[in-house]
Amino acid sequence: MKRFLIVLLLMTTHSTLLAQSTKIASGWRKIEETSIEFKNETGQILVSSTKRFGSIKIKVDNSAINFEFFDIYFDDGSLQRVDIHQVIKSGGETNAMIIGGKKIIKRIDFSYKSIGITSSTKPQVELWGI
Repeated sequence: MKRFLIVLLLMTTHSTLLAQSTKIASGWRKIEETSIEFKNETGQILVSSTKRFGSIKIKVDNSAINFEFFDIYFDDGSLQRVDIHQVIKSGGETNAMIIGGKKIIKRIDFSYKSIGITSSTKPQVELWGI
């Protein structure tokens, strides 16, 4: 009986934690995505959305990428550089980057170093915002 109660308590706690993480993640929305060609070690995400975001993050699929920095261009002509110097593995994402108030993003230029690239591998880079 004691074991049953412990298992029941663990299952309840686990499902509560899953519900909380889903709730937190549900506020994030995918803004744009692009593939990296590896012809040079810079990339760009052009944003067509006119929605305002206060924080962004980048998700990566299909290959690891060593990001150096992001230049975030806003509709008011301002620019914010975020130095990141971080390897993001396939399926991973950056930490949230606060962009200082709700702003409309026009594009993001980024610099990276490729890691373990094969000719068939094209990493997918996704921009998410909240």
